[in-house]
Amino acid sequence: MVNVKILQEMLRHKTLNYDEKALQMLSSNLTILKITDFFAFCLGDTPSCDDNWNKHKLKALGKSRPIGDVNISLIPGNFYSRRLKNMISVKGNDILFKAKKGLACFRGATTGYPSIPGNRFLLVQKYEKSNLADVGFHAILQKACWFGHPSLKKPVVKANRLSQSELLQYKYIICPEGNDASSGLGWVLASNSVPMMCKPRHETWLREGLLKAGIHYILLDDQYNDLERKIQWCEAHPKKCQEIAAAGKKYVQQFMDPSAQNLLAREVMRRHIVENPLLIGRNFPD
Repeated sequence: MVNVKILQEMLRHKTLNYDEKALQMLSSNLTILKITDFFAFCLGDTPSCDDNWNKHKLKALGKSRPIGDVNISLIPGNFYSRRLKNMISVKGNDILFKAKKGLACFRGATTGYPSIPGNRFLLVQKYEKSNLADVGFHAILQKACWFGHPSLKKPVVKANRLSQSELLQYKYIICPEGNDASSGLGWVLASNSVPMMCKPRHETWLREGLLKAGIHYILLDDQYNDLERKIQWCEAHPKKCQEIAAAGKKYVQQFMDPSAQNLLAREVMRRHIVENPLLIGRNFPD
């Protein structure tokens, strides 16, 4: 539970482990709106407060949510302080689709959990030696969340890090979810490469839940059993793949204007807080 004064105090003393620019944007918009009410705010990636929020029927602002969760109103969070710059940099790093390697690629950190469908651990374990896919973890993180999990049949090994320009040498880029939505999906959609992923389960300001399989990305099953078959299909249908890449670029154009999107975010905040007053003692859990 926070209000604009608490946010400003947190920013002043740097007492909150959260994206500073995202909090500055939130605080600034609340000041402009002259809203001083308390409101619920989910921090971090996958909202850890989901069960608590549903139990007490509270509604919160947050940067991500399970698709279909009506209890969380999305705001940009770190979308414009981190993800947008990667979407913009694509223009200088990308090459034509026909000049790319006819392979799939994934690089990411060990985020997420081995127990969830479509997790990246399963992807890497199945295809780390594939001739059609170059997959691996460039960073080993959150070891307590996955180390020793019974589904991990092999040791987790660190792979070489690839830059955005190196990743864009591949026609197909795999975008598995981590703690929540795939953080690289935005810039992949903005490129001439084709995203490949399981059906998304989380969404951010990018509204991943609105993306359509076969239109914006190539759908993979939750066990990745069809990955190599889908790569082969894509190689046999280059025109369709280029259409998918073009549709992705068109989709992300709406997010490329930070000023317009900030106005939209401001209105989301205003409506959320006005329509969901947080009254201490009546609807906030002990």
